[in-house]
This record gives sequence, C-alpha cells and structure tokens, in this order.
Amino acid sequence: MTDSTPSPAPLYRRLFAMFYDGLLLLAILFIASAIPLIFTGGEAIEGHDLLLTGYFLLICFGFFGGFWTHGGQTLGMRVWRLQLVHDHAGALNWLAALLRFLSGLPAWLVLILGVAVYFNPQIVLPGLLRWLQHLPHGSIALIGLLWLAIDNWPNGWRERMTHTRVVLLPKS
Repeated sequence: MTDSTPSPAPLYRRLFAMFYDGLLLLAILFIASAIPLIFTGGEAIEGHDLLLTGYFLLICFGFFGGFWTHGGQTLGMRVWRLQLVHDHAGALNWLAALLRFLSGLPAWLVLILGVAVYFNPQIVLPGLLRWLQHLPHGSIALIGLLWLAIDNWPNGWRERMTHTRVVLLPKS
C-alpha cells in the first residue's frame, strides 16, 4: 500500500460513526413523523401501514444516499474521518447508494427489532419472526449488532458487491 492509498476504516470507527448517524437520523425521523399527522388530523397511524413504512425508508435512504453521493461522508463519518469511496474513482451514484443501503438494511432491521423487543418484551412478532422471542433476553439485538459488524468489516461482501469501500482519511 502506498502513502497515497487510504487505509481501510477500522471497524470501531465505523460503529461509532453509525451510532452518531443513528442519533441524527432518529432526530430527522422524529421531525418527519409530524408530516403524516397533517393528513390524519393529528390521529396516530397504525404501525402496520406500508405507506408510512415506505415513507420512513425513503427518508432514511435520502439521508444516507444524499451524503454518500455528495462527498461520500455522512456527518458521523466526517467526525470519525471516514469516507465512502467508489472503486472506479468517481463519485458514488444513486444506484450504488441504493444498493449499499438495501444490502445493509436487514442487519439494521434485526438490530432495531432486537432493541424494541428488549425494551418492550410484550411485543408480539409477526409470523416467522415469532420464534425469535424464545431467544434469551437481548440476544436479538446482539445478533443484529454482530450482523452489522460483519456487514461492515473492511472489504466485506457489501463493499465487493457495490464496488465501494470505507476508508480512513489522514489527519489534516
């Protein structure tokens, strides 16, 4: 590796950047949740609404995709000196950003589901997911966290599939 080639980002930096971005995204989703209330007259919306789920996924993709296609850095990545770069030396396009977002979504969903079940054990999971409730307390969240760590290992399958990599930027 030459001095001009950035090194792969360490896993702990990626996880801290994800935590930082998660807090920012949570705040954005909180604000974005007020918009659908305009159309319901302030009434709560059922949790099984596919349109609302799609709306929140679109917000999440817009957050990550916007940052990834414009500079390759979310705010958390900037703090931890990380950058998402395309192997072909060009800017990441929206299709590559979508592929990267979708390929990381399952791990995030398991983690969020695990945290939800951990803090509210009375949640009844639907269909095939119901067997997960028989696992020891907190293990669903741990599975999601491990899956997330494996997905974000330098040169992992997501990076090979999307021809992207997260690199550590030198100190300025």
